[in-house]
Amino acid sequence: MEGIEVTARSSAWITRRTELFNRMSQGVGHFITRRKIEGRGQPPISSLLRSVPGIRIERLVVAGRKIYYPVIRGSGVPALYVDGARVALIPGLGHGIDDFLSSHVNVIEVQSGPATIPIGTPGSCGGCGVIHIWTRAP
Repeated sequence: MEGIEVTARSSAWITRRTELFNRMSQGVGHFITRRKIEGRGQPPISSLLRSVPGIRIERLVVAGRKIYYPVIRGSGVPALYVDGARVALIPGLGHGIDDFLSSHVNVIEVQSGPATIPIGTPGSCGGCGVIHIWTRAP
């Protein structure tokens, strides 16, 4: 019909979101919710991650620009996913965690080791942990 616009989500998107909410309800991992993000004035993601136990934020200067990236368990850069898709986090090439805006984030999920990483997370750096950024639904 003219004038009606429909937006549909894939079943994979719905499944990943359902699994996220299951992990949140079970307390598996560390979660920074939209409410916490807004309560802190939507700071950079690196600032939000500083509150997560076991995460240290490192800084690197690339082409005069400060690049911030998380380190888990002392020296490992965690695998990064956005809405379930793997994203390159390569500080030396200028790709840092603050390339993502907290205003676009619904939940940041941190799984800091192999025991808590969701089954089926492909290519994850198990010893270094995983950070999932779940964006806000349009």
